[in-house]
Amino acid sequence: MLEINFAGTASNVSFNLDSEEGTLFLEAYDAMDNVLETISALSDGGGFSFTASGISYIRGLQPSDNWGWGLNTLAFDLTSDPPQVPLPASSLLLLSGLGLIAASRKKRT
Repeated sequence: MLEINFAGTASNVSFNLDSEEGTLFLEAYDAMDNVLETISALSDGGGFSFTASGISYIRGLQPSDNWGWGLNTLAFDLTSDPPQVPLPASSLLLLSGLGLIAASRKKRT
């Protein structure tokens, strides 16, 4: 199985695919694990694309274990930014608040 994860959400996902035989099934999912779009990719070395937007990840399932394929020229547009890491000032505020709570409990005892 192939899985491509995006840092945010993506749209206009396109790529070239070449496989040895059979059909590869590719599915695009949103952040809630809902299938947005499915592509059946034949072994012709052609280009493919997903037209859906809000794609969080793509999964590709191969028909058997004795099967080989290659994916290249992956292109996409990020439609949302990755989740933000809390700013150091926010962490400092949280730690200060916890320190004040600990200090007030210590005074009571």
